Amino acid sequence: MRVRGLGQGLGSPLLRQSAFAGVAVFVPQLVGLVTIPLLTLRLGTAAYGVWALVGSLIVVFMTFDGGISVSAQRFYALYAAQERRALAGRLTFSLVLAVSLFGGGLWLVGPWVARAVVGIASIPERYHADAVLLFRHIGILVGLLLLANVFTGYLRARGHFGRIAAAITCSQAAFLGTILWFGKGLSLGDMLTVSLAQLGTLALALAAGMAPHLVRTPFKPLPGPELRSFVGYANRSLVTNISSLALLQAGPIVVAWQAPIDEVGYLSIATMLASAIRSLPMFAVTPLLNRLTAAHGSAGEPAAVDLGSRVNRLWTPLVVGYIAACAAGAWFVVRGFTGEQPITSAAAVVLILAYGLNLSTGMTTATCRAVGRPGLEARYSLVLTVGLLAILAPAAAYGGAVAVAVANLLAQGVAVVYFARILGPALPELSLGWRSVRWPSVVVTSFVAAGLGALSLWLAPRSALTLAATGLAVAVALVVYLAWNAQLRAGARALTRT
Repeated sequence: MRVRGLGQGLGSPLLRQSAFAGVAVFVPQLVGLVTIPLLTLRLGTAAYGVWALVGSLIVVFMTFDGGISVSAQRFYALYAAQERRALAGRLTFSLVLAVSLFGGGLWLVGPWVARAVVGIASIPERYHADAVLLFRHIGILVGLLLLANVFTGYLRARGHFGRIAAAITCSQAAFLGTILWFGKGLSLGDMLTVSLAQLGTLALALAAGMAPHLVRTPFKPLPGPELRSFVGYANRSLVTNISSLALLQAGPIVVAWQAPIDEVGYLSIATMLASAIRSLPMFAVTPLLNRLTAAHGSAGEPAAVDLGSRVNRLWTPLVVGYIAACAAGAWFVVRGFTGEQPITSAAAVVLILAYGLNLSTGMTTATCRAVGRPGLEARYSLVLTVGLLAILAPAAAYGGAVAVAVANLLAQGVAVVYFARILGPALPELSLGWRSVRWPSVVVTSFVAAGLGALSLWLAPRSALTLAATGLAVAVALVVYLAWNAQLRAGARALTRT
């Protein structure tokens, strides 16, 4: 059964929302990548490693929010589809109260957190005072981020992606502006002020974007049945949160425990690059999650699964070609970006492949959430998490950043195979899109990216010209892939046609 008006839902509104969602993803990644050389130059490699560890711990504590951040958008979307505005307001009050208590409690135990981290990690003594300052106030940063996640969930569910993009752009401007304001005297301790400016701006801008809703929000929590439904869904989503933690942040944390803090800096740069490459295509997932949820709400599971299959036949081949080009050119891109850092370059290549496997499941996991079956995603996430946590520590002790990246790739491969096996019996009509991949074009794309990228070895490392040349090499490889796969362009036009 097809959803009535499905073509309209995937027409210009989806393209507009995807464009704004792309801005919201692209701007932070761009600012993050641009500021890496600046921060490593002004802070030093060891201090940058400490700062990267702070970021990892923020994600750790955010992960244990009970699944609130992941679940907010779905319930806001459901209440909007059912026109239950009163429940949406009570959900907002409940979530804001919960994240405020969580962040406040974490701030209260901050001194103990700081003492524990500084005692375990290999942080040079000259950075101890600044590190304690950052870790002591980590609860404030976590609270602001969780609050921003709640507001973002509401705005996404209501389709206000432009407001999200504007808020994120403002917050990134505050981040970059504060760094420039400190100038060459920027210290590790100053990064607390930088973060407060960034996250405070983000929360305030998002709140302004949903001001009419906040004004109408009653000071009442969700009724018992709705609260139990939300908590039940959120608890299942918590496993996915832990998986994301293991995927993106467990590596730097384990390396900080098992290796010199400089290795954390190398791995964090590689992780940021791989994460940026993984994140860019994800701008399409959030708008489509709304469409999938609407399809399920109006026409049931078969309609949502049908839509998910159609999207996967485009998504998976596009992701495979995209990752192949990026991974093949990554060594040369890193050389142009950070200079001759073979550890960073090797880790980046492997992590891009690992994160690419995870990216390939993006639309499938969105379909599972939309049809109300997060347990499937949770089982996949659990296998990934257990696999990563089992091998990361010995990998870090044996080979540092590069070994951690290889361990990540192995765990991702096992988890994706497992996910495909459990989806077969559960959602037999859902196509994963792998049969639509033209593998000869993938091989050719990889060789084009690597061959053209190798020409940059004649250029100086860590230069704008080298970075531009290597980026162009990857872009040419992607054009070759898209030219070879004309059916993907036709399929995308058909899917988005009004």
